[in-house]
Parts: sequence; structure tokens; C-alpha cells
Amino acid sequence: MFTAYTDAAGPLTRERVLAAAGRVAERDGLDRLSMRTLARELGVSPMAMYRHVKNKDDLLDGLLDRLLAELPLPPESDPWQARLRFMAAELRALARRHPQLFVLLLQRPAVGSDAVRTRDAVEHALREAGIGPEEAARLQRLLSTVVIGFALSEVSGRFAGLDSDREFDAAVDLLLDAVVA
Repeated sequence: MFTAYTDAAGPLTRERVLAAAGRVAERDGLDRLSMRTLARELGVSPMAMYRHVKNKDDLLDGLLDRLLAELPLPPESDPWQARLRFMAAELRALARRHPQLFVLLLQRPAVGSDAVRTRDAVEHALREAGIGPEEAARLQRLLSTVVIGFALSEVSGRFAGLDSDREFDAAVDLLLDAVVA
């Protein structure tokens, strides 16, 4: 998880490379993350990292996987609306914790196991709401895009001067109302 960026000395591993990449991205911005910068952060040659990440795309995919691993899922016993609200709120909280990395959710396809776990949980809740499988997949993409867009706009300062909690709750209410309309 990103919350513990401790980087214990020892052999270079994929996890150590990704933890350092997360630190660099959070500190300097994702656009300043490079293999050279990362190598400097780790005190190794750039070539040493290629045993653990194939290229920058693999590095960014790894960061995205780690980011999504932080998303908890609500209890399956909760009503579908409560589960969707919980996941939306957690996604928003993730943006607040990692504003520099969060943009990866709009820039890269999320295909890792944690992305699938989250996507499946949303689709399962939508199916419980009576949505068919194909429509649930489409609606999941729409809902996640809206929530990601809101959260990214919020951490970028777009809602300065507004009660963003109230705006977020209203947006989620509208989305959930549309699900059952």
C-alpha cells in the first residue's frame, strides 16, 4: 500500500521500485517520474530497475495496481445502494490521499486483480438493483468515470468555495436515482 512508503534497505525488488516510484510521484508529480529519477531515488543504476519493471508503462501499471489495492470493499450483506455509496466515498478518499497518482485512473486501463475486484463489486451491486449483465458493465464504467472525475476535479481545486461534501453527496444521490429509474 502507498500509505507506508518505507523503503527498507536490501535487495532491489519490484515492490521496492514501486514504493520509490510512488514517493517520487507524490513528491514531485507524476510528470516528473522517470526511470532515471527513480534510479537516483533508489541509489541504483537505471539498468538495475529493468529486472523489476519492464519499462515506464509497466511501472505506471504497477503504481495503478498498488493504488487500487487501497480500496476496501463494503460488506456483501449491505444493501446495494449502501455498497455503491461506500465505494464512491472510498474512491474519493483515495484521490485525497494520493492526488498526484489518482490521475492514472483516467489515463490507463485498470486491468490488475484489484481493478477487477472493484469492478466486479460494483457490477454485482448493480445486478442486485435489477440491471442486466451487459448494462451493468456499461453503467459501472459510467459511474466510475463520474466519481473519478469528481474526485480528480476536487483535488485539483475545481470546487474551491463550494461545500464539496454536499456536492458529492448530491451527485451520488443523482447517480443512484438514475440507476433505478
